[in-house]
Amino acid sequence: MKVAGDPFRANGPWRPTTTPTTPTSATRSYRVYSYHDTKAKQMALLKSGATLLHNFRDFRAIRANTEELSFARLSSNEAFEPDDLVEDEESSYYLYEISKWSQTCEPLRVMGVVGILRMTNLPDQKGYETEIITDEALYSSTDPFSEILTHEQTLDEATANFTIAPSLAKEGVGPIWALIDSEIIQEVAPMKIGPISRTQDDDSYAHRIFVLPQPSAKALIKEAIESSQIILADGHHRIQRAKVELASQPAGSAIEMIAFVCAIDQASHLIRPIHRIFSVSWSNDEIESALLELKEHFTGASIDLPGPYVTLITSNTKMKLPISSSISTALSLVEERLGADESAKIEYSSDKDYAISKATAPGVIAMICPKTPIEEIVDSAINHRPLRAKSTLFYPKPLPALILKEADNQ
Repeated sequence: MKVAGDPFRANGPWRPTTTPTTPTSATRSYRVYSYHDTKAKQMALLKSGATLLHNFRDFRAIRANTEELSFARLSSNEAFEPDDLVEDEESSYYLYEISKWSQTCEPLRVMGVVGILRMTNLPDQKGYETEIITDEALYSSTDPFSEILTHEQTLDEATANFTIAPSLAKEGVGPIWALIDSEIIQEVAPMKIGPISRTQDDDSYAHRIFVLPQPSAKALIKEAIESSQIILADGHHRIQRAKVELASQPAGSAIEMIAFVCAIDQASHLIRPIHRIFSVSWSNDEIESALLELKEHFTGASIDLPGPYVTLITSNTKMKLPISSSISTALSLVEERLGADESAKIEYSSDKDYAISKATAPGVIAMICPKTPIEEIVDSAINHRPLRAKSTLFYPKPLPALILKEADNQ
């Protein structure tokens, strides 16, 4: 991705082809519509150049029976037997709560609403120009899908090979995770009934499901989500595939997916970094030379500068590279240099200790990354400048088994 700015002091033989960004600053604002009538909102979207209308509805769920099943069984990929499942009688939005309580650190409690996200194709529009300049087909110079915002690039191979139809919620596939700039979920939380499901995962996070069947709660949730842009936290490949499929369908075509929607500020507590593990066929001298070139190209050669920074680790080297622009740019520059060898392989892991342990082997370089700030995620989404693929991990994720599928759409 080509953008303006150059925070480098380069004097080595290698020159990055990816021009680094300057510190991010939004040129567009998060958009909330004042239209609650579908036709009025559709006209507003068409006027803005969008071609995708999103709606959010309640549903009757089929759920795994958490009273009878262990977490190990809930998290397995084995199909459930009919006796393992519960079918709700009443249509509702579901409030999903993730919490963890500790005597040694601040308690965590995140709440989101689960419903059916419906994406409908509107009449073809030209779209509007964005600042993206890229060779990747999935990110052209126009982005007409401006109300469902992606903060991270997708991997072409992963999207092409995604074999699960995006219109279905199948066992083992969690909901799409979307973010909104609204406090509506906290406002309706006192109206919740339950919990109707509960379990605790292996990392001691409690997962609980409540229902919000009241007409007043439903109306507030539907209005808040349908009148706002939504930013994807998880499920980029399914949404990208859905967009590609809808682009080839006539106006009025729709795709539906189960979605978990929470407030942007709450999601900030669940961001984790994704580390890189490079396996190269270089000699030790070649690896050392590549690391020194990277050090020269990053602003500030001193390893004592305060963070944020990435750390490159080999069996005999540990090097800190201060980040002067964005984390995504730093990932691009390091991946470009260390992935220059055609035989190089990159493994991704959120486990820091695992990544470091792999760096003890010859020809392996671990890149330990900081987490991406929520501000950078939001800025990249609303300005259509998606971050490097595998830049962020939101964890823990909603468990697929707690809300498996829609009872009325099997």
